[in-house]
Amino acid sequence: VSIGISYVLAGSEAYAALLHTSHIYVIPVFTWTLSLSILLAQVIIQPITSLLTLLKGILLIITVAVTFVVGSEVHQETTNDFTQIGKPFLMGTVALGGIVNVMPFIFSEISHNKTQVMWFRRVVLGGLATCTVLNVLWCWAVLEIVPQMAVESVLEERPLNTSVVRMETTLPTHTFIYSNISLEDSEKAGEIATIPLTKIITQRYRRFSWVAELIQIFITISITVSFLVMGSAMKHTIDGLLNAHWKANAGWLVRIQARILPQSFQSCTARSATSGFVSFLAFGIIFVVSACDPKGFVIILDKVVSFSLNTEVGFFIFLMLRASRSERLKHLTVPLPAREKLFRLHWLLPVYFLFAVAYDVSQSLLDISKSLSHSLHTNTSLL
Repeated sequence: VSIGISYVLAGSEAYAALLHTSHIYVIPVFTWTLSLSILLAQVIIQPITSLLTLLKGILLIITVAVTFVVGSEVHQETTNDFTQIGKPFLMGTVALGGIVNVMPFIFSEISHNKTQVMWFRRVVLGGLATCTVLNVLWCWAVLEIVPQMAVESVLEERPLNTSVVRMETTLPTHTFIYSNISLEDSEKAGEIATIPLTKIITQRYRRFSWVAELIQIFITISITVSFLVMGSAMKHTIDGLLNAHWKANAGWLVRIQARILPQSFQSCTARSATSGFVSFLAFGIIFVVSACDPKGFVIILDKVVSFSLNTEVGFFIFLMLRASRSERLKHLTVPLPAREKLFRLHWLLPVYFLFAVAYDVSQSLLDISKSLSHSLHTNTSLL
C-alpha cells in the first residue's frame, strides 16, 4: 500500500507537469482509472502492461543517453558529502527491493518445471543488474544538469596585481551562487527529480526542449507501468491470502456476501466478491492517504516505504526461507531447489535489510528530536 501511495504521488506530479495543471486534481483521476482497470480488466491490462514495460525499458535507455548528452553541455559541478550516504542507501533498498512483491505475481504465470524456473531466476537477476546500472547512470545524468543545493559555494581563482614586484598572481576565493531550481528545493516541496530537471532544460537550454518532453513522456509511462504492476501484485497477494483462509471461514463470508451485495450480483461467487471488495478497500486507502498528503512523496518514500519494505525482506522473507526447509514442508516437490551453499546466503537478508530498518528508525527519531528542540527553542525565544 505504501509503495502504491508513492507511485500515486509521483505519477500525479508527472502527469501534472505534462498537462500543465496542479497535481492535486490529477490524484483521483490517476488513482481510480488505474485501480479500476486492475480490478475490472485484469485480463486486458496484463498484456498491455507487458508491452508498456518493454517500451519503458527502451525509453529509459534512450532518456539516460540523451540526458547525458545535455549534461555534457551543461556540466554542472557536483560536491560529495559521504556523511549523507544514509538517504541514498534507503532509496536504493526501495528502488531494488520492491521486486520481492512482484516476483510471486510473475511466477504464477510460468510453468513450474526446472527449465522455466531456471530462466525465471536468470531474468530476475538480469533485470535487477540492469536496473542497478541504469539507476546509477540516471542519477549521474541528473546531477550533471540540476544543482544539488539552492546556494552553492564555488572556488574561483582571481588575478591579483602586485605593483612591488610587477607580477600577477592568483588568489583563491569563494563565490556563492544562488539557484531558484535545485534538488534541495524539490525535496522540500516533495517533488520528483524530473520536475527540476525539465524546468532547467526548458528555461535555460531551449534547444534541448525536446529532451524535456521525452523525459516527461518517459516518466509518465514509467510510473503508470509501475503502478499497474505493483497494483496487480497487491491484488494477487490479497487473492492468495483470502484463498488460503477461505475454507475455514467460508460460512460467515457467504452470509456477509448475501447481506451486502444486491440481487444482481448473486451470480458472483462469494470468494471473488470478497477479494474484489478487499482490493477495492486497499486502493481506497491509497487514494485517501495520497489526497490528504499530496506533497508527501519524499517523506512517504524515505520513511514509510523504506521501513515497511526493508522489514518485509529482512524479517518476513527471511522467516519464509527458514520455514521452506522445515520438516512440515519437506514433502513438497521443488522443481529447482537452491544449493545448500547458495541457500546459506539468506543470512545476509536480516544483516543488510534490518540494518537499514535500524538506521531508518534511528534517523527518524533523531529528526523528531531535532524538530522538537527547534520548536521549543522558537517558543522560548518568543516568550
